[in-house]
Amino acid sequence: MQYSAVTHRGYVREQNEDAYYLPGAKGAPGNLAIVADGMGGHRAGEVASAMAVHSAVIAFGRLEDTPGMTLREKIFQAMNEANREVYEATQESEQYAGMGTTMTLAVLDEKKIDLGHVGDSRAYLFHEGTLRQITRDHTLVQQLIDLGELLPQERRGHPQGNIITRALGTARIVDVDLIEEKWQRGDMLLLCSDGLTGAVTDEEIAAALGGQEPQVAVQMLLGLALKRGGRDNITIALILHGGDAQ
Repeated sequence: MQYSAVTHRGYVREQNEDAYYLPGAKGAPGNLAIVADGMGGHRAGEVASAMAVHSAVIAFGRLEDTPGMTLREKIFQAMNEANREVYEATQESEQYAGMGTTMTLAVLDEKKIDLGHVGDSRAYLFHEGTLRQITRDHTLVQQLIDLGELLPQERRGHPQGNIITRALGTARIVDVDLIEEKWQRGDMLLLCSDGLTGAVTDEEIAAALGGQEPQVAVQMLLGLALKRGGRDNITIALILHGGDAQ
C-alpha cells in the first residue's frame, strides 16, 4: 500500500488542532490509519486530538494479537480507551475542561477496511472513478438532513455546521460507529478533517484523486482548500491499495 498525508493550520486558526497517524512508525501497528480533529479552549483541542491518537495507537497495538477478540471489538475498545484518557484529562484540569476530538480510525488489509468513527471527520472510498462517503457525520446539520428539514446541498455554509453531536472526551463512554467496507487493488481510502470537506466538494475531491499518486493528490486537495480561504485546520490522509509502502 502507498500512503501520503498532509496537515495544515490554515489561514485563520491560531493553531493546528488536527492530528493523524499513518503506518510506518517504529513499533506501532502497520495497518492502522487515523485522523482526529480536536475542539476546546486555548490549545485544548490540539491536546485532545494528539492524546486520543496516541492512546488509540497504543491500545490497538496492545490488543491486536489478543485471542478471543474480534477486530470490531478491538477497534471499539481502542477508541474507548482514547475517549477515557481525554475525558479524564477534562475532569482533572480546568485548562482542559470541555475539550474533545473527532476520530476516524481505519484498520486495513488486502480485502477490507474496518472503521471506527466518531464526529465529523470523514472516510471516503474512491473506487473506479467514483467517490463515496462511508462514514456518517455526527452533527446537528446531519440530523436535520435525516429529518428532512434540510437538503444535503444546503449543508455547506450552514450557520450551525460546526455543532458536533458526538465526540471523544465528552462522556465516560462513547458510542462508536463500526463500519466494514470491501476494497481492492487500485482503490483509495481518504481520511480527512472537515477543514477539507467544508471547503472542497466531493466532486472536486474525486477529480483530484483520479489518476494521481497519493502524494500529488493530497497536495492538490490542500492547495484547493487553502485557495478557498483556509478557514479551518486541514488534514488529509490517503491510502492507495496495491501501491508500494513508502
